[in-house]
Amino acid sequence: MAELWGVDPAEATARVYRASRVPTQYLGGTTHAHQARRRAGLSGALPRVPAVVVADAAAQAAWQAFRATQRRRRLLAIFARMMARFHERHERHWSMGRWECVMCHKRIAAWAWLPHGMVETATALHEECVSRSMWDMVLHHERLARATRSDGGLSS
Repeated sequence: MAELWGVDPAEATARVYRASRVPTQYLGGTTHAHQARRRAGLSGALPRVPAVVVADAAAQAAWQAFRATQRRRRLLAIFARMMARFHERHERHWSMGRWECVMCHKRIAAWAWLPHGMVETATALHEECVSRSMWDMVLHHERLARATRSDGGLSS
């Protein structure tokens, strides 16, 4: 691959894109618009930069650490967006054991989350149950996305 871009394989290292100090081992190079949108992270569409062979072990470790950080940021952004939507639709009430959590079926001793204006129906939730279920959903969807990527995008 390095010969394609006029670089000797012995000299091939991770390149730096602009001044971001992010090694550009794989940042695109697709002709399909829907794939380019899917690869867009928190900062919008990525530049179409050719894949570069990383010969240096330190550069490879830096690249893997960068990818892990990007994954954590992406998952945290998804989780924050889902929790923000939940907090828009629910309000916090002091329970003191009045309500039972619909997820874990235990009495809620302190704060309970109820849908706006539906205090009488008592579909209350623990805050811990909500955040745990949101994380489970985020990780489940990421596993599904990873599985479809490894299948080549062919899932029916």
